[in-house]
Amino acid sequence: MPILSGMQYDFSVVKHILASISVGLFLTLAVRSLLLWHRLRHVPGPLLSSLSNLPRVFWVKTGQSQNYHKQLHEKYGEVVRLGPNMISISNPEAIPILYPTRPGFPKGDLYATLRPYSRDNNGLKVVFNTQDETLHKQIKSPIAPLYSLTNTVTFEPLVDQVLVCLEEQLDKKFSGTSASFNFGDYLQFFAFDVMGTLTFSKRYGFLETGKDVQGILAAIWSHWKGSAAVTQITWADPIVSRNRFVRAFRKTGGMAIIGYIDSVLKERVHERSIGTITKARVSSSTAISKSRHVDFLDHFLTAKEENPSLPAWAPTAWMFSNVLAGSDSTATVIRTVMCEFNV
Repeated sequence: MPILSGMQYDFSVVKHILASISVGLFLTLAVRSLLLWHRLRHVPGPLLSSLSNLPRVFWVKTGQSQNYHKQLHEKYGEVVRLGPNMISISNPEAIPILYPTRPGFPKGDLYATLRPYSRDNNGLKVVFNTQDETLHKQIKSPIAPLYSLTNTVTFEPLVDQVLVCLEEQLDKKFSGTSASFNFGDYLQFFAFDVMGTLTFSKRYGFLETGKDVQGILAAIWSHWKGSAAVTQITWADPIVSRNRFVRAFRKTGGMAIIGYIDSVLKERVHERSIGTITKARVSSSTAISKSRHVDFLDHFLTAKEENPSLPAWAPTAWMFSNVLAGSDSTATVIRTVMCEFNV
């Protein structure tokens, strides 16, 4: 009986400790919410949004967050409180203040949640998602000239190659037939094959097959979809996405894209190591050979060689930006232009 009494006593103590911890956490969260609410109480907005970020998570999960934001601005005005520590401003005149060309407001933790991660890293820092201004300048400066109008026009022959491929595939598959097809899909395939050709002189094969043969489109969708909700509750990202257990057992869209990029990068590095391609030839000509023009990857590797202080992962980060942001946003613009052709 003494042993049983001791166990009962121990359980009673544990219950009291757990209850005290729970009450303490509740009070801490309540006080924090009250302080945050009080600090921005003068900004109009929904009451629940002033107390919690969960409404924004719900809006994002529906895929209609932009419509919720528009409705709130119509109701409350130019400045609306969307969270305990977040406001939305609907005034173009605020853009140069909030987003100056010189370092201004630091990037929030939202950007960290957009970093693709793999089993070998805890988040790849690219130009877009880098919060550190010094690192941002370090990885952007060597490649910024590549995206100038003067340089991009040198890639036109590569774009022409993919245009010819698009015309050939549409003629081959649909000309003279009554078959219907989704032109928007082919415009997206075209945009991605263009960026693949510009970046590493290889089409993904979307146009030839008429489908996402390597799972790149699905991987990009998975990456954005997986990142969307945690951009609104950034503290949950290390728990939900970036802990060791998750990385060991769950593949993500970012992993698939980085894996593809790494395979292309290793192949090109091998070509350069055996002398098939040299830095001198990349620097002095727009064509490496009769069969291939200089592409972005050639320039990326040369930039890394000329700037040894750059992190080893810099070429991977630059390629990721081209594959993900360059292709996806370009595809969206082309599809929208063709859809709204008469506007």
